[in-house]
Amino acid sequence: MDPLHYKSATELASLIRRKKIGALELVDHFLARIETYNGKLNAVIWMDTEKARKRARAADAALKKGKRFGPLHGVPMTIKESSRSRARRPTLGGRPR
Repeated sequence: MDPLHYKSATELASLIRRKKIGALELVDHFLARIETYNGKLNAVIWMDTEKARKRARAADAALKKGKRFGPLHGVPMTIKESSRSRARRPTLGGRPR
């Protein structure tokens, strides 16, 4: 089996739907990769790991009840931050503006 980080989002969603992996397990996999490689890459400049884990637990709980949030249910993602949001001011690749 290919490592999880080489699978497409739709493949990961299928694994979650078929309960081959949990959303929390998957988010922890990617958080570990960020921890391992981000020091050199600086690709992820801000994270809310607790919220990511909370949402993953909610995705796992929903799936147990037969509910899905959408086609990519439980698949973690990063978002390019270049606009203001309630949660965080944008850094535009550097310091907050």
